[in-house]
Amino acid sequence: MKKILLRVVLTGVTLFVLAVVGLILLTNQPAAPTPDFSAPRDRDEAWRQDVAFLRDEFLKVDRSFTEETSQKFLDILDNLYEQVPSHSDNEIVVAITRAAAASGNGHTRAYLMRNGNYLKWLPIRYYWFSDGLFVVRATEYYSQTLGARVLAINGIAPEELMSQMRDLIPGSDSWVVYKSTYLLNSPEFLNGMDAIPSAASVSITFEIRNGTKLTLDLKPHPLDEREKPYEAWRDLSPLSHGNDDGRTWLHVLSVSELPNYLQKPNQNCRYEYLPSAELLYIQINRNSSDETCSQADFAQDIEALADSISPNSIVFDVRFNTGGSNEETGKITKAIPAWFKSAKNIYIVTGPPTFSAGIIAAARLKYFSGGRAVMVGEPAGEG
Repeated sequence: MKKILLRVVLTGVTLFVLAVVGLILLTNQPAAPTPDFSAPRDRDEAWRQDVAFLRDEFLKVDRSFTEETSQKFLDILDNLYEQVPSHSDNEIVVAITRAAAASGNGHTRAYLMRNGNYLKWLPIRYYWFSDGLFVVRATEYYSQTLGARVLAINGIAPEELMSQMRDLIPGSDSWVVYKSTYLLNSPEFLNGMDAIPSAASVSITFEIRNGTKLTLDLKPHPLDEREKPYEAWRDLSPLSHGNDDGRTWLHVLSVSELPNYLQKPNQNCRYEYLPSAELLYIQINRNSSDETCSQADFAQDIEALADSISPNSIVFDVRFNTGGSNEETGKITKAIPAWFKSAKNIYIVTGPPTFSAGIIAAARLKYFSGGRAVMVGEPAGEG
């Protein structure tokens, strides 16, 4: 991966930081040069410097574009360069996002809210379910929205807004569902899409738990710049601290009613054996090692477990695994079928957040499991 950081500076103040990440398919491809901008005279020149650098340099290091999509990328940025004076900052951000998404590759995209944070968030968090977009977390002032379905954002159904984001979020339909969770929470991005008239507040209509409708004007929190990833799926569990921002958040679920897969959201990997069901549950939320999980030690623990249990079934849960290193789960995904020959069924659980190395982990286990494995859950975040 190569990262290009573009900074728009006006009178010494950084207005916006955009990170565009491209998938480098040629290992010997040189890195993009570091931008060397002269001091811009004004806001328009600052943006044009960024747009020109992206237009002239990005395709040299990203090989996920075809001839057709390369031309689309260039056309968007050429038009944007000319239209900078008539476009707001938010509109420019959306246009750059559309250019990056032109490749259709889920790895080549504007990183605005997930891997870093350069936009403001609303004081609620929502998540897509099969029957709509629902509020799962909220600050105390908006506690009445917990468990509510989002019916409209500025009078537009969230399903329609997500559809409008199809050319802004590259990748599969499932990845669009997951990534839209972020962008639908940003007044600045919605304003740049022309979905709302101002980024100062958002009018949202909810159907609350008793069935009544409630319309509220929500103001975003101040910009909280960060460089750590923010995984929207973590908002599904009240035990998650991966997305904490120092504020007090309430959750729609109580700790006592959590399903198994939401009980350890802060661990990259874990397992549990359920003797009554003769089922071994393995959950890998990230293909990487940290203080919560050494993937190498985890593989050794699972291998040792094979000497003491003979499960009839295995559930391998990567529904929240957005990626990491392919090598981290290489051993375990190949060896599980050999370690547990008693397991007649191996269920591999995927979901919209399953992406990149998370998909490879699922695919490897399915391959080495032969006819014993079946994919369940929702389609993964990439083809």
